[in-house]
Amino acid sequence: MQLAGRVAVVTGAAGGIGKAICDRFGHEGMKVVAADLDAVALDAAVEDLRAKSLDVTGVPVDVTKRESVESLRDAAVDAYGAVHVLCNNAGIANTAFGNVWEHENNDWRWSLEVHLFGVINGCATFVPWLLDHGDEGWIVNTVSGNGGVVPLPDSAPYALAKASKAEVQQMGADIAEGHITSAPYFQSVAEPVNLRCVDNYKRRFGDEQVTNQCWEAAYFQMHMLADAMRRMGSDSVSDLLRVLPGSSYAAPQGTIRIDEHNHHTYLHPRIGRVNAAGQFDIVEQVERTVRPDPYLVSHSLQDWSARSRLTDQA
Repeated sequence: MQLAGRVAVVTGAAGGIGKAICDRFGHEGMKVVAADLDAVALDAAVEDLRAKSLDVTGVPVDVTKRESVESLRDAAVDAYGAVHVLCNNAGIANTAFGNVWEHENNDWRWSLEVHLFGVINGCATFVPWLLDHGDEGWIVNTVSGNGGVVPLPDSAPYALAKASKAEVQQMGADIAEGHITSAPYFQSVAEPVNLRCVDNYKRRFGDEQVTNQCWEAAYFQMHMLADAMRRMGSDSVSDLLRVLPGSSYAAPQGTIRIDEHNHHTYLHPRIGRVNAAGQFDIVEQVERTVRPDPYLVSHSLQDWSARSRLTDQA
């Protein structure tokens, strides 16, 4: 796909992933329509992106309202004459905590209106226009993995609209094929440690079982904890904190390390695409681990340590 000269519309663009998408598209030579519900934050983001000489237009939008998304489409066409890529990226952080039976209907409704109907409204509004105008077009829907193997126990309305690698088996490869996701681990990782672990896992639990990033995280975390306890001869938190920060482990995804300062883990981000067999082909991955930044205090869009490389499977 040739990006230069094409037009992208990105929702949830005032910060985070959305702003990063706009930045990357802009540096690839695309014209970008950045959309967000927060008009003040959107203005600041557009100003920042334009300061980098990127061609960006900001349009306020409420993705839960079809008419607002229609206005976004019309504004994009008015500004640039076409649309080639729509990124349904808008999302909200979880703000409702509690047991499933304790949530009000508004908690469920708000999450689904943004995370589900936001995507529905985007597709229903832009796909007919793309089909009518006959050019190439792409729809990219952002979803997190927080549905997970073990969903967030106190955030059910948020987790409800999420998905994970485990859902691919339930969807069926005929439906899931072509879907793209990002994770530090896929069963198809070609590390010797992973090949051995997957073989042992399937021999114990059955060939139909699939390993995923939740399994892999639990695997290396337990091994690192056990190793630290052996080294210290203790399970005291204060004792373990003397050896865990800075320690490393040959995990299935590759060698990982616990950061000495924030106690999070250096990981190997990858992008995978579902194939006809229901597994992920790894189409892109970083050349080295990425430093954890759980509080978003050190990274900028020009300063990522994750310099990726395309694999032969791309």
